[in-house]
Amino acid sequence: MRQRLNKTYPYPVLSTYTDDYIDGKFESNVSSKINGFDLELQLETTVENDTLVNLLNAGQAEIVFHIECPVTGFREVVTTHGESKTELLSHHKIRDLVEINTFIVAKERIDNFSSPSFNEDYEDMVINIDADCVLAVAEELFVTVPPKIQEKLENNETFINIIPNDDNSIKEISVYFDRSDKLLIKIPNAEYSKYSLLWGSSNNRPIFTMMIIVNALFSALVYLKEKDPVELQTALDDSSWVRSLDYALKTRFDTELESLSKKNLDELYSLAQKMSESPFEKSVSNLMNMGGEA
Repeated sequence: MRQRLNKTYPYPVLSTYTDDYIDGKFESNVSSKINGFDLELQLETTVENDTLVNLLNAGQAEIVFHIECPVTGFREVVTTHGESKTELLSHHKIRDLVEINTFIVAKERIDNFSSPSFNEDYEDMVINIDADCVLAVAEELFVTVPPKIQEKLENNETFINIIPNDDNSIKEISVYFDRSDKLLIKIPNAEYSKYSLLWGSSNNRPIFTMMIIVNALFSALVYLKEKDPVELQTALDDSSWVRSLDYALKTRFDTELESLSKKNLDELYSLAQKMSESPFEKSVSNLMNMGGEA
């Protein structure tokens, strides 16, 4: 939603493109970083006007961030009363560019709205503001979406490989850490063809990701957690899948491989799910759509 910088209101609005206020400031700022497979936005504002600050503190007004991706059509509204806000945007919903427009909006009717900072044109006016009316407008912000945010762990070029188990006596899924190139997952041979067929449906992938990939990643994290510093360095030197996992942890999850030893099992299981795009919610939704009973 691109702002119309020439938009006018029948009452005073604090902005950089009007002279409705003789002083005061309303600015917004955003910083961004990759958080797993999401884009994390840190949203902040600066309000320098006593009248508007008092309205925010009293709960009569709120700050509204309108977040939009023009490429995908994604839209989201985030509100605060002045505090900074962290918002996670899924890589499924955004691409290329995110636009952020920020406003101060009345939450309720405000009768006899006035401020010492009003331009003299408004001195003799009785101004009543209805709920949802805009009181201040900040300049539009833009965030470029990093291309690598759309990469996925289960792609063939990543460090996980799923193959059938040639030993027909084994009926369980097995995970092997001793290969240098891939974290190897073996599925019972008799079920592998069914798994391959079902994986072809995008609706089934979150379910299998929860069943197989999450547990394999959890096992890998526990395996590395239990290594002493010398063994961990040897694993990094000898195994490309360990180096790939190390890179993913650092760049996406702000986690050092050495810090795994300090994490408990609950934290590691949560991390394994985040590394797999937290597939549980999507799995349940897809199962319900397939005809699951409540």
